[in-house]
Amino acid sequence: MTHMRLFSFRPFSKKETLQALAIGIGTLLLSNVVEITISILNPDFNTANQTGIENVFSNSSMMTMFISVVILAPIAEETIFRGLLMGVVLRKFPKIAVIVSALLFTLLHIPTDILSFIIYFVMAFGLAFMYYKTRRLEACILLHFVNNLIAFFFMI
Repeated sequence: MTHMRLFSFRPFSKKETLQALAIGIGTLLLSNVVEITISILNPDFNTANQTGIENVFSNSSMMTMFISVVILAPIAEETIFRGLLMGVVLRKFPKIAVIVSALLFTLLHIPTDILSFIIYFVMAFGLAFMYYKTRRLEACILLHFVNNLIAFFFMI
């Protein structure tokens, strides 16, 4: 009987650490530059996903929102899109898996126009590329966590 192992729970090697840091910082910088540029060009812009999150959590405690958005969402989404989709379903086609994973992740976040598509695709591609290079789901979850933490602070 074969089993699937999504998490390695071993220490990161120096190479994995450097790759994860470079990809993570690069992705966060690019993602934030894209979002800041869009907000300068269109100050009233908000994605449908962001509006939906704000509406769902408008009557919730800050702790509930934090746990849901910053902790649970990254774990669930990375397990599905990087761990299962890239690591299991498409593991024999890793380069195609990066694109498919990024596109499906982007579509999950309900882009309603090209701007919202770009915002989510930049982060999704960075997360998929990180998994492709490191094969460490933990690194993807951490990057996703940091991204959502930044977004959380802008929501409160």
